[in-house]
Amino acid sequence: MPGGMISNLKSQLAALGMQDRLGQILEEAALVRADLGYPILVSPFAQFIVTQAVLNVVGEERYATVPNEVRKYVLGQYGEIAGTIDPNLFDRITRGAEQNHARPGDLLPPALPRVRAERGPFASDDDLLLAAFYSPQETGALQAAGPIRLEDTLAESPLLTLVKEIAARPIRSFHLSRRAAR
Repeated sequence: MPGGMISNLKSQLAALGMQDRLGQILEEAALVRADLGYPILVSPFAQFIVTQAVLNVVGEERYATVPNEVRKYVLGQYGEIAGTIDPNLFDRITRGAEQNHARPGDLLPPALPRVRAERGPFASDDDLLLAAFYSPQETGALQAAGPIRLEDTLAESPLLTLVKEIAARPIRSFHLSRRAAR
């Protein structure tokens, strides 16, 4: 389990007066990970595992309560599952829903036609991409600011001055190293 998750879990359990259950929850997390086919322990899967472990420990019965995100994971909505899931547990978690065998991205409608219809027309592909990634307010602010001019950002730069000075001299090569500050 990622260290940051354990420290967060400790503080959350302490706030609930359940700090004495940490060991039990961590043991259950290992069992949940095995039950779910050994998902990789990165976000969001590590959170899914710990959440399910907590629910299993504090609940009356393992997997009596299953968060929607765990259900979606088991159904393959986050991609192919690395290992196998016991068929009885699969049925209990999914409540009879069919597993997804398609590429998860294929289940999403293309976004750019929707962005074009809702926020277009656009003067350029750059404007379309701004609209796809930013809210209308943020897009407006970015467009009002105008393009970044490299010469403005480097006008007073010591690095630019150095490069110009080196370029103006008849030097074939040079070596640049960084000295540690004393």
